[in-house]
Amino acid sequence: MNTVRDFAEMVNGGPGGGESRSGTRSALLGECRGLIQDRLNDVIAQALSRISEDLTSEALRAKRYDHKLALLEAVMLVRENRIELEERFRESFGSVYERLLNPNVEDWPNPAPVSLDDLSLVSEDQVADQIQIDRLIMKARAALDPQQALGVRARLGAMVEKDWFDDSRHPVAPEAIFEALRMTLQDVSTRPEIQSALLDAFEPYFSNNLNGIYRAVNDLLKKNQILPQIKPTFVSDGPTNRGASAPAEAAPQPAVAEAADASAGAAGIDPSWTAASIDRLQKALNSAYSGQSSGLTQMAQILANPAMLATDRLPMQPVWAPLVDSLTALQQGNANQSNDLSFPALAQQVRDQGAPIDLITVEIVGMVFDYIYNDRRLPDTIKQQLLRLQVVAVKAALLDRGFFARRHHPLRQLIDSISDVGADPDFDSDSGSPMLTGFDALLTEVIGTFNTDLQVFDDAIVKVEAIGREELARHADSLDGTSAVAARVEAEQLARSDARAEIEQRLNKNVPDYTRVFLLETWSSAMARARVDQGDDIDPYAWDLGLKSAEYLIWSVLPKRRDDIPRLASILPGLIRGLNKGLDLIEFDPQARSAFFDELMKTHTREISAAKQRASKGDPDPVHVSISISTDGTIRFVPNEKAKSAVLPENDQIDALLDGLKRGNRIEVAAEGESRLFKLAWVSPARTLFILSRHPDDSMTLQGSEIASMLHRGLARVLSEESALDRAITSVANESTDTIVRGPTVSLER
Repeated sequence: MNTVRDFAEMVNGGPGGGESRSGTRSALLGECRGLIQDRLNDVIAQALSRISEDLTSEALRAKRYDHKLALLEAVMLVRENRIELEERFRESFGSVYERLLNPNVEDWPNPAPVSLDDLSLVSEDQVADQIQIDRLIMKARAALDPQQALGVRARLGAMVEKDWFDDSRHPVAPEAIFEALRMTLQDVSTRPEIQSALLDAFEPYFSNNLNGIYRAVNDLLKKNQILPQIKPTFVSDGPTNRGASAPAEAAPQPAVAEAADASAGAAGIDPSWTAASIDRLQKALNSAYSGQSSGLTQMAQILANPAMLATDRLPMQPVWAPLVDSLTALQQGNANQSNDLSFPALAQQVRDQGAPIDLITVEIVGMVFDYIYNDRRLPDTIKQQLLRLQVVAVKAALLDRGFFARRHHPLRQLIDSISDVGADPDFDSDSGSPMLTGFDALLTEVIGTFNTDLQVFDDAIVKVEAIGREELARHADSLDGTSAVAARVEAEQLARSDARAEIEQRLNKNVPDYTRVFLLETWSSAMARARVDQGDDIDPYAWDLGLKSAEYLIWSVLPKRRDDIPRLASILPGLIRGLNKGLDLIEFDPQARSAFFDELMKTHTREISAAKQRASKGDPDPVHVSISISTDGTIRFVPNEKAKSAVLPENDQIDALLDGLKRGNRIEVAAEGESRLFKLAWVSPARTLFILSRHPDDSMTLQGSEIASMLHRGLARVLSEESALDRAITSVANESTDTIVRGPTVSLER
């Protein structure tokens, strides 16, 4: 078995024998489409419930009036056309899916090829639209797991009896999804700027969920024995021309492509660094140096690709020592300045003394710091401190060409540590605060002493951790008080729930409503307070005594026999004392207390009279199975095995929303037209209460159901734990940029 087509023929009964399995294959394809459509519908629904707030926040930050207006109009469009958007996307994607799944069907429209001469006829709006789509596709593709993507391409290909789908032409490719989304938006709005705003708003939701969709499709198909394993196969050296005349055996095998995809990553670099790889690097460098933003993006992809670190054939020479010395002098001469050095001046110095790859590196560092500066999770004061490290970062990136690809580079870890501590919502990052003063002194030391020894950064990381611990200690007292109160509230809630469940088993239809309400609402609170007040020294006898009081009260209001009257008289004094003692614990309202006991006295009088009348008439006495009283006044409760607790079962959806929450999570909360960043500072032992806090004294104590509702409605979202620097490098490597670098076509050599 050498190709995916061989496997497909085996699944379908061999060449020409697929008719016997066509029904099964068709059913599986239908199930697969339904799965994909349902998952995408969920993504669209999730996006539509949240992007109104995303767009509103962006509109508030927009500087250009026309851009702000377009964003606000996009918000109105989403709110007024949500159902139509969901329905149209479902139809559009279904059409695109079937067209890509069956590309040879004659009924599908096939656009005529466009020649170079025709390009002048394409409008600027269409060009801009396509550029935006390509950028969004690049973002989505960068987030994909290569193995999952390959599995979908190969397994769907096997289902329709072809080797496999092309990377960009399979039915669930990012290209297919954004084509369907663009068709949907064109149907509901004719204004390009609104379509553009909505495309950008939808992108993160698709990028974050595609891997899950691919994984579900692969699991379904593997479960049905469609390529359960994609095994490595050897491919002989075939013709280099992959055109129509190339034989089928020359097509890349799934495992071969999978290995290449996994190692090369988003940049598509062959780790063997063949002549073709070097040529691609040369072209990217020339493109970047000649002022093309796409070339700069390609170079960022190359330098940020971990696969680059696996080769010893990287065709880039080390940085010149004189340039390093110049940068050291520039860096140390500005160590005491609070503002960052003029970046154009820095770039000019590198242009004068360095190689083209050095200048490209400087430009990419500048782009990374631009993203850090625009990161709204970081306070402005922390951004200003980080910007002081630009010269240090340039020098570190020149000394180590793998700087962008090495997550564990000491300088990257230092920047990440400062960002993490500085962005903590609980910490005071205002100018003059202890934390900011500490960072200022620390970075002055780093900038003034770093030459080429990376130990400077390791030592600085230790000091950042110490600054973070000091901030935690300053915040600990206020948090301890809040968490202690919340812990007691949770303990009382749990105890009250236990009390209600026990009491509910003892109630029956003959218990008056006022007694039922008193026991479930008031007496359960008194029992809970008694348990919590005992702390760690819980006395089970006290809990049982509370239940006994409930049982005596229930028995006292049930219909009586004649011989029950003296027993009722004997237990009433103790019952009243016990109830009053419990009510004192919760400081029960005196008027409500008096009203309850008045009603209780009326019930006892009425039941005593009824018992006497039954005795005089010879009517049968009532029988109480669950609760009875002996001649010595001892109460006895017999549980009904079929009795069900009044406590409702856990809500699975709430559990799922809360499952991933843990202390330290950064949570963005939207309220009154603005977003605020909180830290999940405390989670109760039973995970029913959560405390969100932020400096200086803003905090929220929320029930689990409350925070789950906020997460579900998009009023709160847990921010990713990816560091600020990682986010910046990822963004630079996967987005086009307006940064322009001017110069001639260059060589990799000096």
